[in-house]
Order: sequence, then structure tokens, then C-alpha cells
Amino acid sequence: MAPPEDTQDIELDTSSVTVRARIVTLENGRLLLLTDSEGFRLGPVAIGVPPRSRMSLPVSAEMFASPEDSALVRIIAERLSLWSGNAWLVVAGLRSISREFLLELLSGLRSALGL
Repeated sequence: MAPPEDTQDIELDTSSVTVRARIVTLENGRLLLLTDSEGFRLGPVAIGVPPRSRMSLPVSAEMFASPEDSALVRIIAERLSLWSGNAWLVVAGLRSISREFLLELLSGLRSALGL
């Protein structure tokens, strides 16, 4: 079954695992679900809001994460909001997140989304 028009499914190959991403476009932002398994599941959640002026940084908040996962999921939400100018809610149902994996994932997302 094809996703609705406001939903985009992509696959990102990293050096360690294939990640499936589902992006849902909402009226006031985007929702990104990430998984490295067959189905999507809940995991660390972060929201990133783009900066309001050229001199400020994106704002983010997280929940349901360990301190290290928290920082990494917030980085995903912050980067996406900075690059796109939209708010992003990220749900990372991934088994593990490392800094190296994060860099590969961000590069793949940026390229796949044309940001």
C-alpha cells in the first residue's frame, strides 16, 4: 500500500545498518519516524524548532531518552529544523545511536530530502 501524499518513505544505507524513515508533513511541521527493524516503534523523541533570527540557534527538547541518546536525537531534530526552516518531531526507534552513525544518518537524510 502506497503512503498518503503527505507521507514519504525512504531507506538510508549506513555502514552498519539500513534505516527506514517515514516523513509525515503536517500543517505546522514534519514528523520523522526512524527504524532499523521491520516496523516502526517508539523510542527517544525530540522536537527541533528553527531559529527565529539569523543570529540564534534552533531550539530543541527531548523525552524518553538516555543522556547520550537524548543529545544525539536532539541533534537530528535541530539540524533538520535548521536546514528546512520547519519544526521537526523525531521519533528514533533505533537499537543504538553512535556519533559516527549520526553523521552518516544526517548526511543521508539531508541528501534524500534535498535540504
